[in-house]
Amino acid sequence: MPDQQLLTLPRKSLVALCGPAGSGKSTFAANVVRNNGLAGIAVVSSDACRLALCDELASVQAAQSMELNSRTFELFATVIAMRMGLGRPVIADTVNLWPRELLPTAHRGALLELARKHGYRSALIVFDGPTDTCIARTAGRAGPAIPEDLVRFQRATLDAALPGLPGEGWDHLVVSDDLGEAVTIEIAPA
Repeated sequence: MPDQQLLTLPRKSLVALCGPAGSGKSTFAANVVRNNGLAGIAVVSSDACRLALCDELASVQAAQSMELNSRTFELFATVIAMRMGLGRPVIADTVNLWPRELLPTAHRGALLELARKHGYRSALIVFDGPTDTCIARTAGRAGPAIPEDLVRFQRATLDAALPGLPGEGWDHLVVSDDLGEAVTIEIAPA
């Protein structure tokens, strides 16, 4: 097992998670919340935002899918900005792989801009685990199935993004190849 890495952050911090579906982002976020005594809403999840808008994904018609995706990330970015406006810690739980052109309000750069605007420290935690593990984990979880080809595409997108991540300007960048198990985040109490 790799050495445990401890990242100590002030209360006004944005922790952005980045990685393919099934890489452990939501589990990691839940552990950060539990270990720091944070309210569960500190995790702003694109999946939760999507469900807040449509009740259940099975009810979304193909013609509504693009609009739902756009509105999901508008809500995601809005909730993050509102929490920052109130000085609350934020854990942004989404794949965080897409370029500005696809998600103008909620790509990594937009999240980093929000952090800077609100005087927040920023941390990008990258989940660089094995593709087969991600596929197996998505196959075993509740909810709509995530196609294997989508997980492979997300993994390829992460591979393409990895070399440029150090130049994006995050205060902290952690790349974890063990589903985030060797990273611990401490957030200062209120």
